[in-house]
Amino acid sequence: MKIIRLLLVTFFLVPLFYTSMVLADNIEITVAFIDKINPPLVFNPNQVDSENPGITIDILRRLEKKANIKFVYKSMPWARCLHSLKTNTVDAIFHASFKKSRMEKGVYPMKDNQVDQTRRLIEQTYYIYKRKDSPLQWDGTKFTNLEKSIGIIIDFSIKNDLQKMKLNYEEAPSILTNLNKLKYSRLDAVINYASQTDISLFKYPEKFKTIEKIKLPFKKRDKYLMFSHKFYSNNKVLVEVIWDELKKMREAGELDKISERYWN
Repeated sequence: MKIIRLLLVTFFLVPLFYTSMVLADNIEITVAFIDKINPPLVFNPNQVDSENPGITIDILRRLEKKANIKFVYKSMPWARCLHSLKTNTVDAIFHASFKKSRMEKGVYPMKDNQVDQTRRLIEQTYYIYKRKDSPLQWDGTKFTNLEKSIGIIIDFSIKNDLQKMKLNYEEAPSILTNLNKLKYSRLDAVINYASQTDISLFKYPEKFKTIEKIKLPFKKRDKYLMFSHKFYSNNKVLVEVIWDELKKMREAGELDKISERYWN
């Protein structure tokens, strides 16, 4: 009788297990990201299928192979990325800084009720940009000779830091808008990712020749691959595997090798 029961259990469970594996095979994940160039992380938001799309896309390509998934990319303004995540119209977004208020919009990799930095996607650094003739200074903790507002991009998490420092800021939809305001002295400074801003200064050297970057960084930020509540609820094991793979890739030096290829 025991043998018969074992055979019956095997007969019913094996097909169920096999079916679940097939359903999880090559699952498509719609991921949204900002529709701006952000080298070396994303060179062209409209050409993610190119040979050298950027560090982040290459990392996600590795994840596709390791987790047997397929990412489908959608580029859009950052505010729309967050809204799409909240409304479950996309499955995931990158590069998302950790903000407690964003936890209502989606899910971060967590450990002991804290965001798990070891399972981050990448790290980005914010820098300060000012006019060359400006007396503005930054010592790593505070500004001197700051009179007007600081320009930032709409819904970027750096806003929280400026609020805590009780500094005036203005939000704009793009880095070019902010750089133009800075050029014509409507702002005292602009704070943004170096990767995104430096390319604009390089692309328009004459237009922005009066602007320079302060060498001391303003803030470093861990950036996460963040999932919608609906997708996480339906695919919890898969999502945890994806975040775990990011940690393993980092510890194995794979992410450093990807980055080095682009920086070199």
